Amino acid sequence: MWDALVAGAGPAGLVVSTLLARKGRKVLLLDPHGSGRHKVGESVPGAIVRLMRHLDLPPLHGVDSPHRDIGGIVTHWAGEIRGEDHLMKPEGGGWRLDRGAFERELAATAISCGVQRKEARVHRLVRCNGGWQVETDGGRELTTGFLVDATGRPAALARHLGARRVHGPPLVAVWGLGEKSDGKPTDRTYIESTPDGWWYGAYLPSGQPLAVFHTTPALASELRHQPALWRDRLFRTHPLASQFAADAFDTTVLSVHDARSGHLDVACGPGWIACGDSALSFDPLSSQGIFNALACADMAATAILAGGTGTALETYRNHLREIRTHYARRRERLYQSAAAHFGTSFWNGQLAYPALL
Repeated sequence: MWDALVAGAGPAGLVVSTLLARKGRKVLLLDPHGSGRHKVGESVPGAIVRLMRHLDLPPLHGVDSPHRDIGGIVTHWAGEIRGEDHLMKPEGGGWRLDRGAFERELAATAISCGVQRKEARVHRLVRCNGGWQVETDGGRELTTGFLVDATGRPAALARHLGARRVHGPPLVAVWGLGEKSDGKPTDRTYIESTPDGWWYGAYLPSGQPLAVFHTTPALASELRHQPALWRDRLFRTHPLASQFAADAFDTTVLSVHDARSGHLDVACGPGWIACGDSALSFDPLSSQGIFNALACADMAATAILAGGTGTALETYRNHLREIRTHYARRRERLYQSAAAHFGTSFWNGQLAYPALL
């Protein structure tokens, strides 16, 4: 019997597994996808260095580090261009992760702590004798004392147990990786608002340019199937477009993913807990997704190690509520400024939801 079964091997699942295994818990990590998929979401705030040190996770810095520090951020938001240099910030302005390397480092740490990892997903689960009987999609039967849902935005286990996903306003990211250029890529992040959405642009540590447009589902679908329109919109931005070669995205195959805010109405219960994006997911404008995944994993592990019942779970729920409230207020201020400037259906629609999700 496993002490804990963790479904999902993103940052949240890997870290909560590690923290539990370090305390002697027998942990099985189920990863339905294996590894090797490219994931968007590589920017993290400078505070992550302190958090990773607290969690005793591999550092981001070092001579051979595949990650790069972010030199600053340039925003063209609601008609105003601002530049921020991160050189003088005590914790720096953040890091641009090699996302694949980052998750491989977390996975190696988990395995070194004794976590067992299997490529499978939960197919069926039944509460039994204070624990769980679990069947995987391969037909394997397992028993565990505690379930951790780290399946990301789908929150597959929590929803199976009756939790409801509360969604923020619809927002879809249409993104593409471009070709490396001969010049030296910028170390800055570029964010730019437009009448019907907002752009994120940066260079990955590999030197590849990345551009992401966040907009309505309908427009996202149109742009995905007509890459020339996506490129045309990109190269009408300023100053973002000036950072990319004119042909950088000529052969790019576009992808889309759900980028809206969301949370579970119930994030934990007897014998189970959700963490990371499963419990609380952010609009990418916050650049807090990975940081939240690690912090949430820390809080979830603390609750489980404290017994995983009663007061421990209530404390966890209260922490999530505080984080959500703070995030929602900041997001609303930014979107209100863009709505006041553009007055378009996209921005007004983004505000047509409850302020606190």
